[in-house]
Amino acid sequence: MPAASFWCYRLLPCAMREFLSERGILYVPRDVVHDPEALAEFLALGAPLPLVVAYNGRWVAGYDPERLDDLLGGVAS
Repeated sequence: MPAASFWCYRLLPCAMREFLSERGILYVPRDVVHDPEALAEFLALGAPLPLVVAYNGRWVAGYDPERLDDLLGGVAS
């Protein structure tokens, strides 16, 4: 079971993937362009842009390492 979900508009390597991987965070990448279910879930979050990490009912939009550490503190695979 993944620890977090990660919504982005493309599934290419990016700083967010590196951030999560370096910390051993399990995640599910969700492509909002090619996956209608992922798009619906993303829109339901109410996030302003599709670079989002969600965990335990909370989310962080954009690449913000400090807020991501706060959101995911103590979560590791």
